[in-house]
Amino acid sequence: MEKLKVSELVKATGGRLIQGNPKGKISGISTDSRKIEKDELFIALKGPRYDGHNFVQEAIKKGASGILVSKSPITDHSAPEGRDLASGGRSPITILVRDTLRALGQIAKYYREKFTLPVVAVTGSTGKTTTKDMIASILSLELSVLKTQGNYNNEVGVPLTLFHLSKSHQVAVLELGMSALGEIERLTRISSPKIGVLTNVGEAHLQYLGNVQRVARAKAELVYTLGRDDVAILNIDDPYIRDMKKGIKAGIITYGIR
Repeated sequence: MEKLKVSELVKATGGRLIQGNPKGKISGISTDSRKIEKDELFIALKGPRYDGHNFVQEAIKKGASGILVSKSPITDHSAPEGRDLASGGRSPITILVRDTLRALGQIAKYYREKFTLPVVAVTGSTGKTTTKDMIASILSLELSVLKTQGNYNNEVGVPLTLFHLSKSHQVAVLELGMSALGEIERLTRISSPKIGVLTNVGEAHLQYLGNVQRVARAKAELVYTLGRDDVAILNIDDPYIRDMKKGIKAGIITYGIR
């Protein structure tokens, strides 16, 4: 990851810097206190069964230079610079936001926009990981490629993948997954793909969306979010994908075997 200034993090998230130098820099971003490295920013995500705020102290002890939180840590405001009591006297950069998951996406979008390289985004009910790997493998014959590792394809995985972008990369190939309507649209706006690939629509996400029609709506968010100068690549053999064509502003390339 290319270094980011603290002031850039505040600008991207609309957060409040409650501790630290706005001219300071972070060299990476992590949401896992077990894997945090020196000079990285720890983002405390909160889920139904966990709360990253409980691991802020651990992240700081392991060398995190900053934390991004949605609730203010305990500080001693009588001490110089609001010394953090939980970190044993260290004063890490501290940014306060309303929603840490949303902030993760906002920082990823800001960081992605620093690069002019094209992004290829792949989604579908099945085959998206294989398709992503095939595209990346072909492109890597001539270009330096960043690709999603495994199926790191959700609202956490896509931003963390984008943070691996560097000046050496010439193209990125991302896999976009979802568990609810609206997620793929958010991931598309974060990653700003030039090319969107739809493999198929099936029953893979019925536990989240209830019926195939809603799955199709969710998958269509990728190609409906593309602009007029972008390209949508569609599996025209799939009847649900065929029905999407009229709502797409981007140029269309189709493929199929029938």
